[in-house]
Amino acid sequence: MTIEKLMELDMEFCETTAKLGASGWARFFGPEGLMLTKTGANILGSDNIYRAMKPFFEVKGNSLMWSPEGGGISEGGDLGYTYGKYIRQMTDQEGKALKETGRYLTIWRRLEDGRYRIELDVGN
Repeated sequence: MTIEKLMELDMEFCETTAKLGASGWARFFGPEGLMLTKTGANILGSDNIYRAMKPFFEVKGNSLMWSPEGGGISEGGDLGYTYGKYIRQMTDQEGKALKETGRYLTIWRRLEDGRYRIELDVGN
């Protein structure tokens, strides 16, 4: 794995999420993947992450897009990270469109089958 390939994987993660919503988001997390949240109610495991993200993606007009700016790979190649900017668009309870921008960091781990999956994801 190279940094460029890991950034391509991060973009694939974004594109799949844009197409499939919560199921696209969750499929990139490993079985023990951890999503850190602003509230501190961190979410462990791809099944729990799917259930947590599903309500967000079910709301018409809600979306989450991002683009990696950089990253790195461990010497052994089993861990890597990507970081960049995100844009989250939401619809509030009155139907008003809201837009939030921020930064993210995603840590990737190579699984036994050779695929890289998210070990930890956090955004501000």
